[in-house]
Amino acid sequence: MARRTKGARETVEDELERLRLLQNFGQVEVLFRTQLRSPKEDAFSALVQGELYIEDYLYANGCNPNPNPPGELINAKNMLLGVYEGKISSKASNQKQNTVKLEASILLCKVCYLCDNLDEVNQYFDKEKLEELGQTTRNPRMLRLVAEAYSIKGLTCEKKGDGSFLDFYVKSAETSLLFLKISEQSQPASVHGNSPAIITHFLEYAVQRVPVLEVSNGKTQRGIDTIRKWLQTPEIRNSPELRALLAKQLAELLLRLVSDKSYKTVTPVEPSSALPHRNWSGLEPPHSSKSSSVGSSRGQLSNSKKNNSFSLSNNIFNPANRTEEVLLLLLVTECLISRDLVLDQSVEHQFLREKRVKEEKFVLDLLTIVLVKHAHYSLLTETVERGMKVAFNAVDMWYKFALCLVCCEKYARAITVLQECHNLQPDNPLFLSLTAKVALHNLNDAELGVQAASEALQLSADADDYERARVHMLLGVAYAMRAESLSITQLEKSSFLKQAMHNFQKANELDDNDPCIQFNYSLCLANTRDISRAKRILSDCDEHEPAQELSVLILTSEKKFTEALHLVNSFIGDRSHNLTMIYLKIVLEEKLYGPEVAIKTVLKLARIMNRAKVPIVTASDTVSQARSHDNMNTLTLYRMTPTGGAGGGLAAHGHSTMDLTEAAGSVRAMSARVENTLSDGASSIETSPQRVPFGGANTLGSEAQMRIWLLVFEFYLKMGKKELADESIQEAQQIYPSHHYVFYAQGLRKEFEAEQLSPAGRAEALKEAKQEYSKSLTVNPRGLDTRHKLAALLTSEGSLEMAEKLLRECLQVDPYHDKSWQLLGDVLMRRGDAEQASHSLMTACKLELTSPIQPFSSLLCWTF
Repeated sequence: MARRTKGARETVEDELERLRLLQNFGQVEVLFRTQLRSPKEDAFSALVQGELYIEDYLYANGCNPNPNPPGELINAKNMLLGVYEGKISSKASNQKQNTVKLEASILLCKVCYLCDNLDEVNQYFDKEKLEELGQTTRNPRMLRLVAEAYSIKGLTCEKKGDGSFLDFYVKSAETSLLFLKISEQSQPASVHGNSPAIITHFLEYAVQRVPVLEVSNGKTQRGIDTIRKWLQTPEIRNSPELRALLAKQLAELLLRLVSDKSYKTVTPVEPSSALPHRNWSGLEPPHSSKSSSVGSSRGQLSNSKKNNSFSLSNNIFNPANRTEEVLLLLLVTECLISRDLVLDQSVEHQFLREKRVKEEKFVLDLLTIVLVKHAHYSLLTETVERGMKVAFNAVDMWYKFALCLVCCEKYARAITVLQECHNLQPDNPLFLSLTAKVALHNLNDAELGVQAASEALQLSADADDYERARVHMLLGVAYAMRAESLSITQLEKSSFLKQAMHNFQKANELDDNDPCIQFNYSLCLANTRDISRAKRILSDCDEHEPAQELSVLILTSEKKFTEALHLVNSFIGDRSHNLTMIYLKIVLEEKLYGPEVAIKTVLKLARIMNRAKVPIVTASDTVSQARSHDNMNTLTLYRMTPTGGAGGGLAAHGHSTMDLTEAAGSVRAMSARVENTLSDGASSIETSPQRVPFGGANTLGSEAQMRIWLLVFEFYLKMGKKELADESIQEAQQIYPSHHYVFYAQGLRKEFEAEQLSPAGRAEALKEAKQEYSKSLTVNPRGLDTRHKLAALLTSEGSLEMAEKLLRECLQVDPYHDKSWQLLGDVLMRRGDAEQASHSLMTACKLELTSPIQPFSSLLCWTF
């Protein structure tokens, strides 16, 4: 019976050893209470009880020393002292008693450090021959205890200003790697289903601290190489948490301290030399630095053994530059963290959940820095979405997810995510403001914009003037966009415009230095023909490009075409990339000097696009590019908002702002057909090379090419060169065969042909022209010039009722279109309504005095 009892006790002690090696102190506590004797009667029981007290403290408070230790640490110290000094009896063998005493001394180092008794740490540490023990023992748990002792000794020396602390950190790190190696050899993960290689917080701190101290001593490359060597050790695969820790630290060092020019590629390490045993005797002792606190955790972490490894060989990917290595490290780190996510929402796992969320956020922040620089938003969105599994109640993660969706052009889903952000923080107006901005700028949803901006305004009562001004501006833009709707009455349009003016004025009063507010306010005033006030508000916006464009149009509304051209030339001299200004120059030169001079500026515009290296894109290419969401290697030519505004001229049928600084094209050269068709003098035009930044898809670049061809077509048509005009429109058709600009240009061509045909042929040509205009209106119902041209053809044919209907639709789109009022007056006069005709003609005369060379809304859009 006695033998059986002794054998059962040995079995319990072996199981406790295994659980302690796995850091599964929850199960240790259960087994200790049910199977072991009182700590007062048995040294091994006292040792286990003392270690449980220490782990309870570490779980609750971390590794920070406490000058006023709680009772559990004092009890642990007393029990371990009793074991170390032999005051607690033991019936084990002498070898077992020596092992228990050695463990007690190392645990005394730990508890003395946690009690902030640094002198006692040195006292117990110096009594044991740990260096010899670390080289001879093959017990994994003992190796980990020795490594912890070295780490605690290093922390103690660092706090006391002893310069030898780096040596102890190095010994702790090397002993930790040896521990991982012995653990893998002695107890494979398949035996118990869990890896025994659990790295404690003291070991994590030592492993992290060594490269940091090397870097602080000015040996940056040495610190980086140290982490790389550790990551290439095969033993690291048994500890995914340590691997993630090292990969994250290396990525941060590369981002913070290494430039692309000074980067050195990874050198593969042979397995036999992977474990670093360097001679540190020649290393100068570093200066004392304050140690940082280390987080802690408790409980058994599931570390399923995987075959993943950082070991490099000839057939494994080797990063060629800094960005590749940083991205690889961060993606591996994110995968490792996601694999050990704690989804259990119980209270006992709260600490681990918070720790994982903190680690996930840190890695995502670094990934954001790397991926946003190269506009790789799709990968970032997928990574953030995976991280939402553990941070579903973290509003900053939801907000980052929403921003990623906006960058990926998934605007509807982004608004849904922003609504969830608002639910998490209902008192924060930021999310409602961004919802309004996305709804207005990207979805053209004025009703949602009004709703979100109004709610944000209510929450911004206590905010500063800048925030309230921006919310008022968003609300003003929302009301102005609602006023552009074709399905509202004139009374509703006037009401919306009045509310827009009120909000713009309030925003300008709160912040009179914001160029976006001033531009939007001036644009709204200009659209309602309050030219003097609009010009006065724009007087301080010298550096805002849309404001300068609006200033040019205001000068043309005052019939100061020469001054407007001078302003355009001075602006282009500093910013030759602005395509809107170049287009205005083309229109002004045609107005002042004729199409022969204006076409030279068109050549300049073509040369700028050629320098930007925008490819000729066909319609089929456009469809395939639109379906692709991976924009790592796709670039945009310029920024342009969706069409939908009143248009004037071939390049002015929708809201658009073309700017090469915010866009780019792909890296192939533009076809030389542009210059060959236009003129042999294109080579004489001087343009500066353009910087091509990262952006979105390049389908907008193809639309810009199409507009250039249509400009060329229009000028050749006015010059009477029909063959060259036909070639130009054919080139535009190859890019966008079903675009409303192309249909409009085809209608112009048919009208031009009709003038040179017999009456029978002319009627057929005009019929075809009407069909082309109808196609254009089908694609773009807001095409103002298209509807006006169609109304003019119907008037010439005698279809006055239909012509009047179309003209009133033109005035519904833009009540300030003087040409529509004039033609409406002619139609009403022919129908015998002299009073209404007189009113229409008088209105046309008044509006003509303040009409710009192109409608304000055709070239300019609301800015945010």
